[in-house]
Amino acid sequence: DSQKEVSISEDNPFMVDFKIAGGMSGTVHAIYYKTKARTTSNIEVAGQKMTATAYFDGGEYMYMVSEIAGMKQGMKMKKGDYGKKEGEIDALSFKDHLKEMDKIGTEEIIGKTCDIYKSKDGKYQVSLYKEFIPLKFSSGEGKMVMEATKFETDVKIDDNTFTAPADVTYM
Repeated sequence: DSQKEVSISEDNPFMVDFKIAGGMSGTVHAIYYKTKARTTSNIEVAGQKMTATAYFDGGEYMYMVSEIAGMKQGMKMKKGDYGKKEGEIDALSFKDHLKEMDKIGTEEIIGKTCDIYKSKDGKYQVSLYKEFIPLKFSSGEGKMVMEATKFETDVKIDDNTFTAPADVTYM
């Protein structure tokens, strides 16, 4: 019920589904819990379909498993290295950078009032619900927009939710 005010805490897991539009199309299913996250992206770029799942268990590394044309590939990278390339969004640490951003207004997304923050360099914007839940990301030129289509706070997780699969070789 989008009109009901829910009790939200950073200590409880939550899930957000996003629709991607702009230079690519697709969806992202994200689960966040404290310093942990798992996102599964299903995107299409230039007619090519790709699935990528990123796993971050709160440690030093992030793992990404992608599948293109039936071929799986695994990548392992230091947490601090993700989000530095153009187009990568690190949803876990952008909150730490809010003081470096300008609050430019508010907007309503799926019935939730969000504060809109813009990076000082103008390269991206993020709309936050309750100051920590991302419901929209966009590049400064609008080349890519991810906007929430669903948000749930009563999410069931288990010990393996944020653990990367062991049957993949990681580069």
